[in-house]
Amino acid sequence: MPFTWKGDEVEKKIQAATKKAIDETTAAAVIYAKQNHRWKNRTGTLEGSIRMRPAGMKSGRMTGQWGSFTVKYAIYLELGVPSNNFSKMPYLRPAAAAEYPKLAGRIKANLK
Repeated sequence: MPFTWKGDEVEKKIQAATKKAIDETTAAAVIYAKQNHRWKNRTGTLEGSIRMRPAGMKSGRMTGQWGSFTVKYAIYLELGVPSNNFSKMPYLRPAAAAEYPKLAGRIKANLK
């Protein structure tokens, strides 16, 4: 019985499904972070800076990025500054906690 190897096709399909799922997950995390934070009704600069970058291959792995790439004080709101009594007001980590567990399901759905 002849055997036809389709490994390359399968790999491309898995990569495409994974890329789409990562993009869906990071986009959902952006929305979550923008809608769920304690510093509402301020200037909107930080909220407007929260974005995602499309996933892509990096060092042989499919990766995606999201967060605030331009607002320098974003990290201080996320983590706080104990020496200045500036309490943390996390918005990225709760979004990640809400959306990252959905990644595997999104990959599976995209493989159908």
